[in-house]
Amino acid sequence: MQPQVHPSGPSRLTLISSVHKTFENSVFRSVLVQSFLILAITETKTFLLPAEFVFVDLTSLKSVRHFVQKFRDRSLPLHVLINNAGTMLVPERRTEDGFEFHFCLNYLSHFLLTNMLLDLLKTSGREGRCSRIINMASATHYAGEINLEDLNKRVVYSSHGAYSQSKLALVLFTYYLQEQLAAGGFSVTVNAVDPGMVDTALYDNLWTLAQMMKKPVASILFRTPAEGASISVYAAAASEMEGVGGCYLYNGQKTQSSDLSYDSELQTKLWKKSCELVGLQRGGERGGVRFMFSHPPE
Repeated sequence: MQPQVHPSGPSRLTLISSVHKTFENSVFRSVLVQSFLILAITETKTFLLPAEFVFVDLTSLKSVRHFVQKFRDRSLPLHVLINNAGTMLVPERRTEDGFEFHFCLNYLSHFLLTNMLLDLLKTSGREGRCSRIINMASATHYAGEINLEDLNKRVVYSSHGAYSQSKLALVLFTYYLQEQLAAGGFSVTVNAVDPGMVDTALYDNLWTLAQMMKKPVASILFRTPAEGASISVYAAAASEMEGVGGCYLYNGQKTQSSDLSYDSELQTKLWKKSCELVGLQRGGERGGVRFMFSHPPE
């Protein structure tokens, strides 16, 4: 998929969170073709592309806050934020903040990152040239459930359940934030993107037999990293996506997400709970009455 982009003009600064080199390299290369400038936050230090890379521990909220402060100190605009980093099927593990690993890396760190950069996205966007936020979703969210009293899966843990919960949280977050931005009249859009099954290191945590079975299947059923990346780039750069938000995109098409993801009460409760967990003021009440966020103290 090759998106039809805006006519040539000033480069747009894109921030991409990344973990897996194969998929992210494809995203970076594709975005570069669209005349975007890239600054990537990554847990790996070995990329060979004309982009700026900053190491951030996405399992540490302190590390995310430190990055945001350094970024803000540079007085740069921000036009596109791609919340792309993720992990899957990790054995039960806690972060330094005590959060379940999938929940923190896949969702909560991106929730904090987005909110702390939101004012820059709002001031960088304008009518006809909106800033864009892209959240990397997954079809596993259809099987996802969220227990707001046990988001860290301490009662019953399964890596599949933890992963699907984190991806459902991202979709709920996408819809809630889009509604708030639209109600406030801000030139920022938010969409969830499902790249499908992409042959990347995301599957490295499969057990041995599954790894052996995956190899021949991947060449037939899985998308290449470049094919998977094209969906993210479409959401980030396509002219037909200008001003369009609150969508779940699969293969470049607007698709119905899970019924649970449209539960407005759950969206609100998750938002407020997430603000509490990361230390943000609980702004963004429905209807756009309040939309304030603060930087939590170190």
